[in-house]
Amino acid sequence: MACCSTETGAVSGWDEREDLPITGGRHRGCAPVPRKKGSLIPVIKFDVSGSDPERATSGGEPPKPGIYVATIKELKEGIKKGEVGDEFKRLEVVYEIAKGTHKGYPLFDYLAYSEAAQWKLDQFLQAIAVASTTKRKGQFKTEDYIGTPVRVRIKGETYEGEYRPKVGFVMMAEDSDLDSVDDEAPEGADLSEDGGEPSTASASSQYLTREQIQEAIDNADEAQLVEWAEAFDIDHANVPTWEEVLEMILTAQAAPEPEPEPAKPAKAAAKKATAAAKAAPKAPAAEPAAPEDGYDDASLDELKQECKDRGLPFTGLKAALIKRLRENDSEAPF
Repeated sequence: MACCSTETGAVSGWDEREDLPITGGRHRGCAPVPRKKGSLIPVIKFDVSGSDPERATSGGEPPKPGIYVATIKELKEGIKKGEVGDEFKRLEVVYEIAKGTHKGYPLFDYLAYSEAAQWKLDQFLQAIAVASTTKRKGQFKTEDYIGTPVRVRIKGETYEGEYRPKVGFVMMAEDSDLDSVDDEAPEGADLSEDGGEPSTASASSQYLTREQIQEAIDNADEAQLVEWAEAFDIDHANVPTWEEVLEMILTAQAAPEPEPEPAKPAKAAAKKATAAAKAAPKAPAAEPAAPEDGYDDASLDELKQECKDRGLPFTGLKAALIKRLRENDSEAPF
């Protein structure tokens, strides 16, 4: 291992301890090298006027368990090294919380390509509308999905005695998220500006439907069911059947209905008369004729493609896509 030249201040060796070149004209353990008169010292310009100084030094309070609107900040293919020197490719994702008190907080997720973890990759690809229940193979460019909004359910874990957030599962963003990620938090996400904990009960059944969970049960997709159950803190190991877990998940997602206020004495008679009128048999209302646009019979992929062709947002559930297309039809009929 060579050492620094105290006469010229030039790099003359390689730091074998750190496996790095010796830079700056000095080596760790050597005396400072006197600079020659007239040598240039680099000057770094900076501008942090757009940063909140209090937030920069606050340490970043980690977000508590709940559902958050986030955008994809980084998406790339990486490599994980195994214990015996083998290497495994994986998809590495960095999300950034887009709204509320924790706006800007990064969340890291790693999606392995292994068969055992394929369900998690499938979940992510469906959340960004790359895969679907009918499209099971294909390819995409990671750079095309930077900035894509999603909904991320965070579950907490303890690491070395400290709480840290962990990505539980990822869901497709709803229409309210697509308007502008800089606006207020959408209904259901409960991202309070006062730093409060997002409520798990605030996530309505639009996040996980009965049909989604039942499909996982029918397909014996136990890995997916376990992930969902743990995301809602359900002790699935002590629940006899997955059907009961299904009901517990739906219950956890449903917002509690407010208790009705007691009727005032002065209005009791009027309420009773109104209730009797409502109980009286009514003639069945004629069902409105279904639109003849064919959207109800179209597949989810066909609806997404139609939205893409019109330059409309193409993420969301089937009902949301149909509504979006019909509104577009009324604005500019074909």
